[in-house]
Amino acid sequence: MSNYTENIIKILASLPEFLRKPMIRSRINDFFNMDDEEKFAIISNVLYTLPEIEFDILSKLIKTWVEVINILDEKKRYEIFNIYASILDNNPSILSRLNIEGLKKVFEEMDESMKDKIGSSIRTAIISKTNLLQNLSNDVKSMLKI
Repeated sequence: MSNYTENIIKILASLPEFLRKPMIRSRINDFFNMDDEEKFAIISNVLYTLPEIEFDILSKLIKTWVEVINILDEKKRYEIFNIYASILDNNPSILSRLNIEGLKKVFEEMDESMKDKIGSSIRTAIISKTNLLQNLSNDVKSMLKI
C-alpha cells in the first residue's frame, strides 16, 4: 500500500496547481464520506509514506493541501488533524521520520490568517495527545502556541 500511496502523492505533486487543487478538494470531500476506519487507514498510509518522498516535491502538495484544508469549517479541520495527531500519539516513531524542519517552513510561509486557522486546529487536535506533545520540540510547540 505504501508504494501505491507514494505514487499517488508524487503524481498529485507533479500536477500544476490549477489541476492539483480541485483534485485535492475532491479527495477531501470524499474523505468525509468514509467511515473512521478508512479515514485512519488513509492518513496512516500517508504518514508512513511521507518520509519516502523528496521534500521539495512534497512541499508543493502540502501547500496546496493546506490551502484546501484552510477553507473547511473548524469541525472538519479538527477531524483531519485529530486523526493525524492520534496516529502520531500512538506511533511516536513516525514523528522522528518526518521532515519537521520542512513542515515548519511550510507553516511559516503561510499568511497570518491561514497560520491562525490551521495552527488553532492543530493545537486543538494535539493538546490532549500526551505522547505526541512529549515528542514535539519546543520550537514546534512555540510555533503552534502551545
